[in-house]
Amino acid sequence: MSQVQLNQQITTNIANQLKLVSQMVSTVRKEALASTFNRCSEVAVDLATHGGAEEHQQRALEEGQLSLLACEERLAHLIKVLDDVQKECRGGMRPPPLDSYVEERLKGVEASVPYDPAKDERFTRYRKEVWKANPGSRPNPDQEDDTDQELVAQDSVVPEICPITKSRLVEPVRSSRCTHTFSRKAIQQLYQQAKKKLICPVPGCNQEIRLEELERNIDMEKQLRRTDIQQRTQRASQSTQRQDSDDEEVLS
Repeated sequence: MSQVQLNQQITTNIANQLKLVSQMVSTVRKEALASTFNRCSEVAVDLATHGGAEEHQQRALEEGQLSLLACEERLAHLIKVLDDVQKECRGGMRPPPLDSYVEERLKGVEASVPYDPAKDERFTRYRKEVWKANPGSRPNPDQEDDTDQELVAQDSVVPEICPITKSRLVEPVRSSRCTHTFSRKAIQQLYQQAKKKLICPVPGCNQEIRLEELERNIDMEKQLRRTDIQQRTQRASQSTQRQDSDDEEVLS
């Protein structure tokens, strides 16, 4: 075996190992961290519904959720770095010691994409859900910071429109890489139409979309249900008002 063939075999083996690690990290991120965050959200809402928790308990839950989001974001960056290094290896590059090389690349990605878990839409929605379950237990999170009130002009912070169909989201799924949300069938069809790889269709986003990295957007599902309830309630109220008006005209 020539030296060139040997190097090629080594880099291919490294790439295969990186692919395996990336898949394992993606599984941990999706099935462990994301599911734990959702479960903790359900527990917090349940506590609030049945009288709420002590202030220090609420703070501890919030800090735990922030830690989960920060860890999830770091894993998302790690997946990107592993995938990038994997591509470099398949292109013939033999990287330096992987631990230091990946760590250095990871620091670069994190520095270029600042992230504050307290501003993550999932944490914002988490705090709203807890407050709505027991409004008297603590201040409305929308009113704690005057600067936030301009950003929260409506109850639905996240648009409910699919960027592909331009229609209301149906079975919303979220990319674990860029966190953009799409209708399940729409993104699946777009993926099937892509010749090589699918880049996120949201303008300005250059992240790759992979079907195995799509996850249910439970936050959006809840938002869609709330919107449906609000619309039904509003229609029922308007119908009642019209009926009352008609009755008054008959009596007069």
